[in-house]
Amino acid sequence: MRPPSLDLNEDRTTAGEPAANGGGPSRLQSARLVAAVAELGSLACSRMFRFFKRQPKQLSDEEYLVEFHRLIHEVGDQFAIGDTPYEQLVSSMGVIEKEMNHNGGCNWQEKDYVECLDTVRDHLIAEPRFTPEQLAEIRWSLDEIIACGRELEEVGESSRNATEAVDYLVARVVDWCQIHPRTNDDV
Repeated sequence: MRPPSLDLNEDRTTAGEPAANGGGPSRLQSARLVAAVAELGSLACSRMFRFFKRQPKQLSDEEYLVEFHRLIHEVGDQFAIGDTPYEQLVSSMGVIEKEMNHNGGCNWQEKDYVECLDTVRDHLIAEPRFTPEQLAEIRWSLDEIIACGRELEEVGESSRNATEAVDYLVARVVDWCQIHPRTNDDV
């Protein structure tokens, strides 16, 4: 008697005996074939419909900042800022970025920025295309800005790195805007 073979295509019947299933593929071969076809089909579908899931274009830190300021001017140059999520997010992040990065947080009072922080949090955390790592970094950035602002209120200075946190949020806002571009109805 010879040892069992690992070759799936090898006929495992003894010479002259018909296969138990009438000579067709074994159940294992059929199951593997079905699984392979299903996996191939799901791979083809995910590639075929990839265009439905816009992924943000990765930019350098400087490019993110330039694009963010372009977005701020685009929204700010309107007669009035509307209630679209796009406008709310860009405007809110613009207020935070200006205070922390341009004014050094010297005018920070948390009660004046709660609505902006909540708007940024609500829109970015709800975005399903951000990875778990990005969502954790978004949460950290918001917490860092709040903690820095509290130190500025209480002590007049802060040792925290709010600039890094603000810059990270700026990049994610730009990503969000690339995923959700404005329509003509929004303008």
